[in-house]
Amino acid sequence: MTSEGGSRAQRRTSGVLFIIGAISFATAASVLSATFNWPDILREPADVVLTEFAAAGPSLVWIWFSTA
Repeated sequence: MTSEGGSRAQRRTSGVLFIIGAISFATAASVLSATFNWPDILREPADVVLTEFAAAGPSLVWIWFSTA
């Protein structure tokens, strides 16, 4: 059995981690949207998307990575 104190600490830690994860994703998605017009660009043809991707440079890969 777990004690009530440990259970409360685990719930608090889980809640804080969920909030941090949501804020981190929102921030990364906002940066991706500002730099790459995401997700609207995904409705464009592949040649438009790939041209924009190549023009954005290697920093866009890191932005995509942080969003994932």
